[in-house]
Amino acid sequence: MTGIESPRRDFESLLDVFEAAQKQEQAVSRQIDGLYELACNEKVFAGMAELQWFVTEQVEEEKTIREIVSKLRMVQGDSA
Repeated sequence: MTGIESPRRDFESLLDVFEAAQKQEQAVSRQIDGLYELACNEKVFAGMAELQWFVTEQVEEEKTIREIVSKLRMVQGDSA
């Protein structure tokens, strides 16, 4: 059995924090997609219906973090 990896604590900037969060959201999306694909392949239609909520929610989460990262990149280095 393996343990849970310690969270990252060394960030260079606020942008670095949110880029790490974006990578995490992308990983979660891949995991949800994998579960949905498995449910589809196994013809577990009730499971697919239940997972649809997670798919929809994760799309929104990725959109939100993508917008934050985009805005942070836009103002990066702007001292005003």
